[in-house]
Amino acid sequence: MKLKVSGICLIVLTVLATTSLMKFALAAFSTGQTTTPSTTQIVYATGNGWINPSGKRDDLSFYFNGGTLKTDGWRYNPHAQTSFTGKDFKTNQAIQVWSTNVWRFKIDSSEKGKNAIIVGTGTVKIGQQELKNNWWFRITTKEATDSKDAFMIQLWRPTGANNVGGWSPQDFKVDKPGSLHLNAEAFYQVQGVLKGGNIVIKP
Repeated sequence: MKLKVSGICLIVLTVLATTSLMKFALAAFSTGQTTTPSTTQIVYATGNGWINPSGKRDDLSFYFNGGTLKTDGWRYNPHAQTSFTGKDFKTNQAIQVWSTNVWRFKIDSSEKGKNAIIVGTGTVKIGQQELKNNWWFRITTKEATDSKDAFMIQLWRPTGANNVGGWSPQDFKVDKPGSLHLNAEAFYQVQGVLKGGNIVIKP
């Protein structure tokens, strides 16, 4: 009799243990614990190349990645750096640009590839002049499916948005995108298809 009772108890305990395990497995599945962790999407752009507008060589080098994605589609405070060397069309002197603070960037698709836009402040030197700080720059790059990669760079002086080619740094707040005030016309702008080099934009 005792053996029968012991056998029945063992069966009951086994059933209970099996039920508990099934419930645990179902709970883990429903919360996604058994699924493979999703792969973090890598978003970046990098490039090094030159264009030849009006017979003058202009070189650009840049990279950027990371940053905090906001609802406006921009990634803020990325790891980034860029430099540019070209010709000032007004004085025919060399113009050099180095980024000092990259504010944000974004990537979007176009008809024949992908575009990446990077904006922030930089240091500018024109000819033999002293370095000029706090210029605003916007660089638009394109990785084309037809192998015609391209870039455009625009610069604004820190002279107020009411002045041609100027912007208002005193009104700009990095945490408030709407505080950015640029004159509609850039002080300097050049663009073209790469004659050499390559641009890569991911994803």
